[in-house]
Amino acid sequence: MSRQARGGAGEETAVDAALLALFDVLGRRWALRIVWELRAGGMSYRELAARIPDMSTSVLTQRLRELRAARLVEHERGTGYRLTSQG
Repeated sequence: MSRQARGGAGEETAVDAALLALFDVLGRRWALRIVWELRAGGMSYRELAARIPDMSTSVLTQRLRELRAARLVEHERGTGYRLTSQG
């Protein structure tokens, strides 16, 4: 369905905006790799860093922050990072 059919040119629905925000986060370098690594269960920051050695720790920290803000990843002390039900 075209944008015009949904309500006019240039108008975005809340769903459109949410999908664009999701694509923005997942389209960033390394984001999908982090999601891939967490697919089997939770792991600590150190475990994630060891599984993705080519990624700098500053980028890992930033991507985890962004994925948490998007509610795709959650963090609990003791269990580490894991995917949410949305993730």
